[in-house]
Amino acid sequence: MKQIVKILCLVCCLLFGEGNYVSAQMVKAESQAQYVEEEVQPEKKIKKRHEIECGYEKPIRVSGFVTNPPFGWMDVIPGIGAAPDRYINDGFAYLLFKKTADALGLKVQGVGYRSYHEALQALKKGKIDVLLGSYYDKRTLGVGTSILFPGYISNPIIVVFKKGQERDVKTLSDLKGLRGLMRQEELLYSLFYQMLPDDIKIEQVSGARRAYTLLLTKRADFLITSIYAAEAEMRRFKISDKVSLTRMPLMEPELFFVFSSESPCKPLKEKFTAQLKKERENMDQIKRLLFAQIDRWSERFRYAEPLVDDLAGIAPLPPVNTNQ
Repeated sequence: MKQIVKILCLVCCLLFGEGNYVSAQMVKAESQAQYVEEEVQPEKKIKKRHEIECGYEKPIRVSGFVTNPPFGWMDVIPGIGAAPDRYINDGFAYLLFKKTADALGLKVQGVGYRSYHEALQALKKGKIDVLLGSYYDKRTLGVGTSILFPGYISNPIIVVFKKGQERDVKTLSDLKGLRGLMRQEELLYSLFYQMLPDDIKIEQVSGARRAYTLLLTKRADFLITSIYAAEAEMRRFKISDKVSLTRMPLMEPELFFVFSSESPCKPLKEKFTAQLKKERENMDQIKRLLFAQIDRWSERFRYAEPLVDDLAGIAPLPPVNTNQ
């Protein structure tokens, strides 16, 4: 029994002795402690461009004009059953971007939208990587966008009159007192509105058919449009002998590809800039691609009735709204 007591006493001495030693060490450590001056952030590994996978394992998602031939249009494949309709990109801007991407060994995937506005909003949210056409217009683009320089083509803007109503137009002031049209899908109004004289009335309309119907039925006196778009739609509607185009452009704005600021593909801009400059060294080839799309657009309507035949059977349209 005495032996057991001695052992217990020895254990207690060891425990309390070691506890005092630990306490002393803690006091010493606290006296030497320093406060945290700066937070230490975990180191992030920045992926190199080829590790981003954009354009390589994952295609560059693009979208563009929906109703603006020859620059861009959407073909619709009706959904079967509960499946939604599919919108397919086509036209000059899509084919030129794809040609540029192919030269860089990059994959491209078209993403269809029902309107240009939807495509632009998708770009700003990073749902697509590239918008296939815009002018250098911050009012249209806004935040979340990054323009790719240089532009891919200059777009002369001219005036279309009904045959017999034409005027010699060198500046906007030559259109004073007239009622005019611009197509919403061409994005021209924001380029012109600050330059428009007070006595020129402009209505924005949606769709080429409505624009040329209003012009040919004298609800409007003129249409401001792209010379390339005018050529495509005159041939589609078979009205080349019914309208007259001015020769001198009112302006020749550049069209640009636009990257999303939220896209992982944005680092590819430098490569696209270099390749697009190479493409522009042969503008004749770019123009051939553009005019080929005008041919394609008119060809698909080869057997359609001329627009003037359609006008003969429709009810009169309401007058043009002359409020700007």
